[in-house]
Parts: sequence; structure tokens; C-alpha cells
Amino acid sequence: MFSTFGRLYNSSMQEPRSQMPYKTLGKHLQVLRESRRKSLDEVSGAIEIEADRLEKIENGEERPTEDLLMLLINYFDLQDHEAIQLWNSAGYVKNDENRMHGLDESQSKVATILLALDVRVLYSDGAVITGNEHGVIMSFLQRIGQDQPLPISRVGMSYSEAEDVLRALEKAILRHRYLPKLPLLPPGEIK
Repeated sequence: MFSTFGRLYNSSMQEPRSQMPYKTLGKHLQVLRESRRKSLDEVSGAIEIEADRLEKIENGEERPTEDLLMLLINYFDLQDHEAIQLWNSAGYVKNDENRMHGLDESQSKVATILLALDVRVLYSDGAVITGNEHGVIMSFLQRIGQDQPLPISRVGMSYSEAEDVLRALEKAILRHRYLPKLPLLPPGEIK
């Protein structure tokens, strides 16, 4: 038994790295997805790619683009250290000057992620809502000057979550329309 294991182990160790260079990255993404009990279809629908492409990424056959990796990091709501591991596994390193200072592109991308997740309110001039079998995607737009409206935020959710959002919007609109001067009750005490 030991010799069989040794042969299997050695043969897997001798697999050329160029054959599947992103296997570590893919395995990490697969573990993230499975630990959250999400199917390939759910995750691919949320980030708007084909399920077979996500499967190729998870198998290490394909490297995700920087934008796609950013979407996956946001979807899985990863902490900084885990996001940096994914960037390193994908091989996204900026330049020699940053490497000399101990920085790489993944660390600067994580800073960008943190800025994108702050609590400031972005006001929208319009929205485009699309749907597929997995749910809806709302793209909120803002017009700057006379230019074409630019997307300032995109939110994807299941149809049941979208129905909850719709009910909350209806309540807010009705409250504004018919009870504009009445203050909302403060939250009750926790006993």
C-alpha cells in the first residue's frame, strides 16, 4: 500500500506546472464556494459568467481576469489576507518597484475593494434591471454632465431577495408620500 501511495504521490508531484498553473487558485475558489454551500450555477449567475467557465477556473484550467477575480472576492466577502492569497495565486504582480517595497498589485486591489465597500451614499439618476434564471441584477446609473450615464453600482440577488427589496421600497415610498412629517419610532429596548 505504501509503495502505491508513494508512486501516486510522486506522479502527481511530477505533473508539469505549465499543464495547470492555476490549480491552487482554482481549488481555493472551489473550497470557498462549497463551504458556503453554493452551486456552480449560483455563483456563476451572481457574477455573470457561464458555469462551465467557472468550472474551468476551479479546475485550474483557466485564470480569471482581474475584474472577474475581484467579483469573486466581493461575492465571497473575503478578508484582506485571503484576497491577497487569491491575487498571488492568480499571478497578478504589478511591477519590480512595488516588489522592492514589498507591495504587489493584489495589495493595491484590496485597498480599492475597501474603498468600494465604504458607507457613503451614491445617488443614482436611473437603474437598469435585468434577470435570468438565477435572479436579478440591478445596475444603478449616474449621469455626469451631458455624457452617457455611467454605472456606479451593480447589485445581484435572488428573486426572493428582490421581492423583499421591492416590499421595503414600497413601504418607504408610501411612508414618504402619506406620512412625511411623522417621525419613525425609535428602536425598542432590548430586554
